[in-house]
Amino acid sequence: MAEEFWDVLTTNRVPTGRRLRRGEPMPAGAGHIVVMGWIVRADKQFLISRRSKEKNNPLMWETTGGAKQAGEDSLKAIIREIGEELGVDVSHCRPIFLGSRERRKGLYFDCWMFFKDAPIEAVTLQPGETCDAKWVDDETFSQMIESGQVTAASSEFFPLMKGWRDLLMEKESYGALNGEGKGGIQDDDDAGRR
Repeated sequence: MAEEFWDVLTTNRVPTGRRLRRGEPMPAGAGHIVVMGWIVRADKQFLISRRSKEKNNPLMWETTGGAKQAGEDSLKAIIREIGEELGVDVSHCRPIFLGSRERRKGLYFDCWMFFKDAPIEAVTLQPGETCDAKWVDDETFSQMIESGQVTAASSEFFPLMKGWRDLLMEKESYGALNGEGKGGIQDDDDAGRR
């Protein structure tokens, strides 16, 4: 596995120009970005995965995510993470940026949503990262949260995803939301993208 580097930020999310090798201690007063992405299908169910037993928070369920690597923007990072951990390509889907939250001092979580129907049989789990995946509805996920099966970050961002998902699905067709015929992600920096 290739070495992974993170961009080091100040605690105000300003890039310092420094990079940190994953596993090295974060300098005092510094931070980095973690991305997470919800994949939603037409019936409003969303795809979650289970963390491998080798990871911290072993066997917990979550929406896909991971650390933004040095040089990546937030959107490219979540597209990469979803592709690596689930084998699902969302690069041609319309990205919806749900917002950013500082969960701990200097640890920024950028949350994204994509609308895509992907059969569970097409999901390819990444060894050492994910060990299971499934589509769930709001009620099932809420019960999983109540019983302590879901990571804290996914639990915290669930209401935000649900609110935006329901609002967008009420206002727009699923075809418009999933980007059918939109041409996919552009390399330039569109307004509202990180």
